[in-house]
This record gives sequence, structure tokens and C-alpha cells, in this order.
Amino acid sequence: MTVTDQDHLLAAYYFENAALLHDKQGKDDAGKLFDFAIGILTKGLGGGHPEAARARSELASFYHRKGNPSEAEKLFNQALEVLKALPDSPDLAQTLFGLARIYTGRGQYADAEPLFIQALEIQTTAIPNHRKTIDTLRAYADLLRKTNRDGDASQMEERANKLRDKLEN
Repeated sequence: MTVTDQDHLLAAYYFENAALLHDKQGKDDAGKLFDFAIGILTKGLGGGHPEAARARSELASFYHRKGNPSEAEKLFNQALEVLKALPDSPDLAQTLFGLARIYTGRGQYADAEPLFIQALEIQTTAIPNHRKTIDTLRAYADLLRKTNRDGDASQMEERANKLRDKLEN
């Protein structure tokens, strides 16, 4: 029996979905499940494959939520190295967003802002009517407020609210 790329993807998605569920349930093994999914993808598709990079970005988000921004930053940067070859990818936008949030949390606003802008440019084209776009608009508005640009922040919040209203109707 030959194992195909599709077999690797299905197995990895199984473990990744289990990781997402366990994370949502607050179970401590979610990180290990993400690692297992990444291992399958890396072995089956190669570490430079976009699916492996996307999974690294998911694990980075997990670490960020769990209060480990250093490990999250490392994984986001690894994912970024692969995903930057896909300039219109929502996965690239999500990775940029995650890295921007880490920088914002550290007060590195000048580093975070271009990442938020690039993420929004991708999302506005690739996934204009999506919850992730709302999250990026709100996080960018937060950065703008922290840098005393309340007018620009209000515009971002207004865009986020209009998109939220559109999605709810």
C-alpha cells in the first residue's frame, strides 16, 4: 500500500482538529497534538510545504494564547519563511496577524504596524467577509489607539463593526 500526500493530509488534519478541540476544552495535550500533526506533514510533504507552515502558525497561535510569546514568535517566523512565497494566502495573513499581536503585546508598535497592514491587504482581497478580517481590524485599531491615533483607530473599529453587522445579517 502506498501512502499518498492526501493520506498525510488527512492524518495531519485529524490530529490538528483534535488539537483545536482540546485547546478549546482547555486540555493540556493540545500542543502535543499540534506537534504530531506538524510531524506528519513535515515527514509526508516536507517542512517547506505550505500545509506544514500553516500548521506551525496554528501551533504558534496556541502558544501565544497559552502565554508563551517567545515560542510563538519562533514558530510564526518559521511559517512566514514558507508562506511569504504565497503573497495572497489567508494563511500568510493569519501568520502576519499573529506576529503583529506578539509585537503589539511587547510594545513594538513600529514592527507590528506593517504586519497588520499587510495582513489586512491580503484579507480584504482573499477573505473580505470573514471573522478573521474583523479580528485584524480590531487588533490594528488597538495598536492605533496605543500610538495616540484615535481617529484612525475609530475608522478601523467602524470598518470592523460594519463587517460584523454584514456577517450577522
